[in-house]
Amino acid sequence: MNCGIKCLRLILVVFNIIFFLAGAAILGVGIYIRVDPNFSQILKASGLESITSLVFPVAYVLIAFGAFTFLVGFCGCCGAIRQSKCLIGVYIIAVMLVIIAEIAGGVLVVVRKDLVLDEVGSLAVDSLKDNYGKDGKNASTAAWNVLMGEFQCCGFNSTDNFIGSPYQNSTGRKVPYACCKTTNNELSKVDMRTCQSEANATITTPKVLNNIGCKQALENFVNNNSTLLMGIGIGIAAFELLVVLSALCFCCNIDKDD
Repeated sequence: MNCGIKCLRLILVVFNIIFFLAGAAILGVGIYIRVDPNFSQILKASGLESITSLVFPVAYVLIAFGAFTFLVGFCGCCGAIRQSKCLIGVYIIAVMLVIIAEIAGGVLVVVRKDLVLDEVGSLAVDSLKDNYGKDGKNASTAAWNVLMGEFQCCGFNSTDNFIGSPYQNSTGRKVPYACCKTTNNELSKVDMRTCQSEANATITTPKVLNNIGCKQALENFVNNNSTLLMGIGIGIAAFELLVVLSALCFCCNIDKDD
């Protein structure tokens, strides 16, 4: 093999060692979630009961994906080290299947976007109404506070998502202070009163209250960064195609003399 092919071999080995280790890590996480009897209890203690039904399906997905990634990395790494056309061939087919699955998944998400958002929205609203501000559910409340603070939103669909929540029942306020605009991460007493007044009055253009739902805020974020997200997707696809071409080139030159 010439110098260029040796370089391809080294690149394939390094890349697939990373792939191999990543697959092992994902597989380990999936197995841990599946076999640890305390994992569901941890979610419940964190105020995330609404997603406990998804624990086993997610664990199986992680196990399947981790095992697949582990085997692909193994085939690529061993195929490059041992100069095995068979293993490299399996590796090329597997990576091509990944590319096809990514394309199909992207198309499916675009086509069924509304259904996905409805399912996520239902879980999110249930989480707010059942757990926000509830004693012993600090992790869930804190997660919502971070989300609402970062995206300057309130509730999932609107401020009405807090109606009947433990927070409203215990404080009598319509919205938490995470829904209010801050200056230097602080709210004055006047701003707090103004924020609650605007929430109670349902003002269309409030000065202190972030009155858009987090669903809309997240959609705005995706739309505003669509070019960047598209570029990342294209970059990943181009990298995977480059890996396939490198593996093909290496495979075709395995039996050639220097």
